[in-house]
Amino acid sequence: MKEVQVIFVREIQIHCPYCGKITLGYYEDPRGKMIECEYCENTFIVSKSTSLDFS
Repeated sequence: MKEVQVIFVREIQIHCPYCGKITLGYYEDPRGKMIECEYCENTFIVSKSTSLDFS
């Protein structure tokens, strides 16, 4: 069985629904998680059904 030796990971950007600014720094799937905006400090949940855009 072969093993993966290299994984390319992209930073995920989340637009805050309150202030519209982009929160950076997520390298895991944020769906279903509560996020606190680093700018306005409001919290919101990323829907489990949210599509991830890898373009």
